[in-house]
Amino acid sequence: MGRLLFGIDVEHGSVTERLAAQGVEFGSVDQEIDAVAADSVDASHLEVSAGAPLLRQRRVARDRSGTAFEFADDRYRPDVVTFFVHDERPRVTPEAGTSASAG
Repeated sequence: MGRLLFGIDVEHGSVTERLAAQGVEFGSVDQEIDAVAADSVDASHLEVSAGAPLLRQRRVARDRSGTAFEFADDRYRPDVVTFFVHDERPRVTPEAGTSASAG
């Protein structure tokens, strides 16, 4: 799957969106967002003082068969980035045992 990223500017935009546009079918994405203090490497890259608060996002994406294909551990300045998470799953109707779109 890494070959799909050749020629893509992975420093700008969403790698996930670019992979989906090339036919990668995502099955699940696990994300963990927490607060951490900037170490010296983070401080240098993000132009903050060591110890400054950062948002950390750790992510594992899997295809429909459950094979993990993306692992990420990213840091963000909280004055620059806001996370918005929307999670929607199909509802199962008890009488029919089928999925209905969530309202």
